[in-house]
Amino acid sequence: CHMEAYLGFRQSYISQQLAVLREAGLIQDRRDGWNIFYRVVNPDIYTVLDAVQKLTGQAVGPSDQHMVSCNCPHCMAKQNSR
Repeated sequence: CHMEAYLGFRQSYISQQLAVLREAGLIQDRRDGWNIFYRVVNPDIYTVLDAVQKLTGQAVGPSDQHMVSCNCPHCMAKQNSR
């Protein structure tokens, strides 16, 4: 849900893209209860992304944007308890 709020895409689309990255061996996931945590397998990918950005002059990923409120029940419960 947090990736959905941050990226502005539906959960099903994000899951499909994460599956492609996982199958390519670029990311790994770790499950902890209801949560799934993702990590980049080889941090050298950031060097490649920086090079692409320099060549194209365009950002490769999301900019430093603020995440919109997440509407999942877990986050809403936290927001309502404040």
